[in-house]
Amino acid sequence: MKRRIMMLLVLLAVAGIVEASLVCHYKFDGDLVDSSANAYPAGDGTLIGDTQYVTGKFGQALEFDGLQDFVQLMVAPNGSGGWYPLYRLNQPKVSYAMWVWMDAYPTADTDILAGRYWWPGDSNIEFHQYGFGYQMPFYIVAQQPGTLSEYAHNHIPSELLGQWFHLAITYDVNDIGEGGKAYMYINGVPGDVAPLTSMSWVHIGNYTLGGNAGMDGRWFDGKIDELYIYNQVLTAADIATLMTGVDAPETPGRAVCGDAGRFAGDVNGDCVVDFIDFAVMAEQWLKCSDMSQEGCVVPHYSELQGYPYYEPRN
Repeated sequence: MKRRIMMLLVLLAVAGIVEASLVCHYKFDGDLVDSSANAYPAGDGTLIGDTQYVTGKFGQALEFDGLQDFVQLMVAPNGSGGWYPLYRLNQPKVSYAMWVWMDAYPTADTDILAGRYWWPGDSNIEFHQYGFGYQMPFYIVAQQPGTLSEYAHNHIPSELLGQWFHLAITYDVNDIGEGGKAYMYINGVPGDVAPLTSMSWVHIGNYTLGGNAGMDGRWFDGKIDELYIYNQVLTAADIATLMTGVDAPETPGRAVCGDAGRFAGDVNGDCVVDFIDFAVMAEQWLKCSDMSQEGCVVPHYSELQGYPYYEPRN
């Protein structure tokens, strides 16, 4: 009994440390369900206005007409008519990835993804005349004392209008040697690095997709498909993987095991021996009073649900 209690405490402690870096994934295939299964309390979206489901890059997508159509994502009522974020406050890293379709450049300030308010840590992906013009979206974060810092940006070539293109943003205040930096990728090609002078941390959650509900404006005219949000930095290889329609790994940068193959302690098959492997083993120990009993074994990584299968090298 004491052993079980001790292992339970260890498992709970590990669970508090180990957090999947994939925060949410919205396929928009006829619904607004967060398919990441990461159990955010208000993760599923709410459709407002006349937003339609149409043929997407993969499956279906959302189509916005620029007339007060938007989607609430990762929000919950606060009892006074507003919203507040329940998840991932003060993150030093964040990545966004999605497919976007625009028939024309915006002719007024437009938000693709926006925070509910301009509280410190809220952020937007937007087009703005004072920013970089209406051909170049950028990522902006609110900071103390209420000022705004413009970060990653990139140009959308005119030949990409009227078709799907991939948009991805990475933001890292802890990037060693750079003092923090951010990138915006268009179809996998990064724009210039954006140094982060403010070092603002980011709140993940409390979003409107397709406009800015907090400002009751900046409505987006176009389509959006396959939205991913991570609390880690996606690598160029991760972004390339997402563009193929295959989910990037839960933890960016762990796509392949490389020449070293898989370590013996790599229970979940992600090419790294870490707390997640220990948590899996601890869970098995909790189920059995005697690990020598038949059936009381740590499963092979290929048997674990929800993890990619990695074949060890011979």
